[in-house]
Amino acid sequence: KFMSLSKTYKKALKVIDSCHTKEQIKGATNYVNLFLSHFTKMGEDSELIKIYYTELNGSIQNKLNEGF
Repeated sequence: KFMSLSKTYKKALKVIDSCHTKEQIKGATNYVNLFLSHFTKMGEDSELIKIYYTELNGSIQNKLNEGF
């Protein structure tokens, strides 16, 4: 099923927010990398993809900084 860029971004934020272990963070990182790869291949707005990707990586870093 096709999901829009913005819906997938919001889902990725939820995935990151739900992480409680380093292993889960690794999974979220993979999800974010697939997000970048998928939407770049789909020909979506490259500037918006970069903004979302940067924000998602920032959220991952914040989660890591919070500790578990």
